[in-house]
Amino acid sequence: MLSFVRELLEKLAKSIASVIRKFVAYSLLMFFFGALFGAYVISGHVPHGIEPAAILLIPFLLALLAYVSTEIAVILFILLLGLVLLVFV
Repeated sequence: MLSFVRELLEKLAKSIASVIRKFVAYSLLMFFFGALFGAYVISGHVPHGIEPAAILLIPFLLALLAYVSTEIAVILFILLLGLVLLVFV
């Protein structure tokens, strides 16, 4: 009985460590993309007539859509994965 509990706790610890590792990596990646997006907006690449602050709301709106809809979240994930592969590979 004790070995069962020990194995269960070890699996739980590995799972938690994996989730934390993925969360931190994802958060830092999103910080990187946010910094690039902010640099793009500030550098003057915004078309005339569009407020830069409105463009900065795009990631927030996409995050809300992804939170509400799993399908949109999957599509955005695939697009972001493609962007990462395009840029870094």
